[in-house]
Amino acid sequence: YKNTNDIRNQLFEIGKINKVKEAHSDDRIALKELNIILQHQIKLLNHYVIGNLYSSKSPVRWYFQGERVELNDQKTFNKYLSVICNTIYTHTPVFKNEMVNKTKLSGAIAGARKSFLNALINNSTEKDLGYESTKFPPDKTIYLSLLRETGIHFESKTGYDLGAPRNRESNFPLLWKACEDFLISTRNGKRNLQELVDLLLSKPFKLKQGLIDFWLPIFLFSKRDDFALFHEEIYVPYMTHSTLELVTKDPKEYEVKAFDIEGVKLNLFNSYRTLLNQSQQQNPSGKNFIETIRPFLTFYAKLPEYAKATKKLPKQTLALREAISHAKDPEQTFFEEFPKALGHSMAQLQKDKKELSNYVKQLEGSIKDIRTCYDELIKRVESFILIEIIGAKLKFPEYKNELQERFKKVKKHLLLPYQKTFHQRVYSELNDNKDWLNSITQACIGKSLETISDEDEKVLYEKLKDIVHELDNLSDISKSGFDENKEIAFKLEVTSFVEGLKKNLVRLPKSKNKELIQLHGIIKAKFTEDRQLNIATLAKLLEELLKNDKES
Repeated sequence: YKNTNDIRNQLFEIGKINKVKEAHSDDRIALKELNIILQHQIKLLNHYVIGNLYSSKSPVRWYFQGERVELNDQKTFNKYLSVICNTIYTHTPVFKNEMVNKTKLSGAIAGARKSFLNALINNSTEKDLGYESTKFPPDKTIYLSLLRETGIHFESKTGYDLGAPRNRESNFPLLWKACEDFLISTRNGKRNLQELVDLLLSKPFKLKQGLIDFWLPIFLFSKRDDFALFHEEIYVPYMTHSTLELVTKDPKEYEVKAFDIEGVKLNLFNSYRTLLNQSQQQNPSGKNFIETIRPFLTFYAKLPEYAKATKKLPKQTLALREAISHAKDPEQTFFEEFPKALGHSMAQLQKDKKELSNYVKQLEGSIKDIRTCYDELIKRVESFILIEIIGAKLKFPEYKNELQERFKKVKKHLLLPYQKTFHQRVYSELNDNKDWLNSITQACIGKSLETISDEDEKVLYEKLKDIVHELDNLSDISKSGFDENKEIAFKLEVTSFVEGLKKNLVRLPKSKNKELIQLHGIIKAKFTEDRQLNIATLAKLLEELLKNDKES
């Protein structure tokens, strides 16, 4: 603009009018006149800035990349805009789909995007992603224009696959390469996916957000075996539909890191593959790495809670379990944290093949300990039942049948709620020892074996012993011919160092209940405030009575 003084003066005049309006905001007549003047000044400003853009005497000079350009009318200007766009946005791909090529997707196309992603994830190995040849829903038209025409989805020797665009006539190969270069740059450290989105929104690409909402999940799914995805520092092992939806919705919450398994890491990597009965690789791909690391990281998620918490494991095995449970970066976990947990370093493993072999054996043993510690718990509980309760070496369901036979005479309707629950679990029809023991444990301490702690295990043994003892006593009462409608019955046991164990089954007719209550009141009236003294006195009396009863 060569008339900048006129423009500046005009802006100053407009500023003055607005200032006067503020000072006389209560004067309606003055405001009316001032608004008329203001509109005139704005029209004059538009004349200075826009009105003379293309006139022969225009004060405007046009420049592009430092060179003077002659633009004499609107038509010439619009044509030259195309030249500018082609010069600045050299890598922008041509994508002819008015539904997607927008700044913001409509509600209808957002729904089509979900259907498209479902087809992409579930049917990527099928022709046309499994779409019917005679039907053309919105998501299929997106597939045709974005995947089939570009050659991103193509037929291979083994079926259909996803990969770099085969159609070289468009700029999609340039877009693909830029995204690949971004992934390669993450070999030395994680990068936020928002950085990739910002790259695609900027020159030389300048993609619209609507296209990025499709392109980002397509590219990530196609290259899913070449990088690790992280959400809030946590590794995401599977690329699901919901994951892609969340990544697209909020890419700044996700990071990626490409795998680097070259050099000193290769020997250790192949040792892991040998451990998993997988073939060794001299030039491992990201897919090879994923199929190797995934079993280590996913087996932990399938463990019962007991196996994740017990301390009844060797120290190094506990350290390995800790490394697995807190794994955030698969590569770092594989090559740094696992060896460190078992007392090794990458440098040592690389120098000494014998130490590498020992490390792999340690790793195998520790994983086996973690995987089988729950089975060992089952064995300990079974052993306790056989030694402390049954008193014989029996297998399941023999010891279950033994307990059922032992308690079959118990008057079930007289049991307390917790006794009745335990009794029902003993007689359950579960045919698996783990399930049966879990139900027994639940009845004893309110937890299953899969969720108990090491302290709970100690409590379980005490509870088992106590409740079985109670049921044994109640069985003795039931077997005595006791009639609950006519009698009150007690099974008494008193143990001392002097007299040893004294037992007695007391059966009292209900007709004597009145005398019982009277005697109870007389004895209770003699109690002191010393609770222990009261108990000791009653125990002594019981011991004497039981002794006299035995002697008589």
